[in-house]
Amino acid sequence: MAACKTVTGTVGSVRSEPDGDVHLLLKLPLARSGLLNEGNVSDTHDDLVVEIICVGTVTQADAESACAGHVNHVAVPSAGERIKITGTYVLDADHGWMEIHLVSRLSVLSAAAPVSPPSAPAAPSGCRPRTPSGNCYEPGEFCSAAEHGETGVAGDGTTITCLPSGSYWRWED
Repeated sequence: MAACKTVTGTVGSVRSEPDGDVHLLLKLPLARSGLLNEGNVSDTHDDLVVEIICVGTVTQADAESACAGHVNHVAVPSAGERIKITGTYVLDADHGWMEIHLVSRLSVLSAAAPVSPPSAPAAPSGCRPRTPSGNCYEPGEFCSAAEHGETGVAGDGTTITCLPSGSYWRWED
């Protein structure tokens, strides 16, 4: 779609993938929402997918050669940080959403807001697995590649399973 696109937004989540890439979900200002398509609306909660390539350990066999010898020069931001990225703007034909893949430049514009203590009671001790922030997964939320096919327990005690839903995976009850 564009060989070089620069966007600014707030990192909603950070997730490592088996192909060595790190996926960010980037919340864009309303003025930039024209960068999203229906796939972003329905599958990524109105966020732009951003991929920083060959950051982590590659455990996916068909991705090993792609990252062999690659030196990553892009730092991985934290959830909540406001960032400015430049990279290639593409349609991910496998998933149907728009994304920046690959990121060639990233700068942190402001740090994540301090986390205030939760006003709600802590997550029930019986839920599993838990999100990276320690909360319970609930039906309809995305699940990671490591959780594909896994069965767990939602915060309300309902049994949930990480199942394919189109070209992505979600926790379903």
